[in-house]
Amino acid sequence: MRGIIASLNLNQKTPAEVNLFGTIRDEKGDPLPGVSVSMNGLETSTDSSGRYNFRDIEAGKYQITFTKEGYWNEVRTKTLVSSLNFLSFSMTPITEPEPGKVPWVALGVALLGIVGVGLLVAQTRHA
Repeated sequence: MRGIIASLNLNQKTPAEVNLFGTIRDEKGDPLPGVSVSMNGLETSTDSSGRYNFRDIEAGKYQITFTKEGYWNEVRTKTLVSSLNFLSFSMTPITEPEPGKVPWVALGVALLGIVGVGLLVAQTRHA
């Protein structure tokens, strides 16, 4: 009769599994459904209550991107170490300028104005 020999290496560590939960809200504080949430190749989206979650992921530092049409993209960095991690905030609509940034539309209009003036000057010089 043959026996089965099993060995267990107690020194080998397995990566800790953690969870990330959060709620995304609009500028008024209301839940924001349909926000795409991605990190390190994983993706999910917020439900009708603005909630999202990633379950049973490896502990570590993550760059998390939040996107929704009509809102400024948000990129947050979070180190996940405990079994429960939370990241909640409000997203800013594009109609309001993001602090410290010029909206592309305004920049495009400004550049178009500069180019338009340059064309006007060029046409005036050649006329």
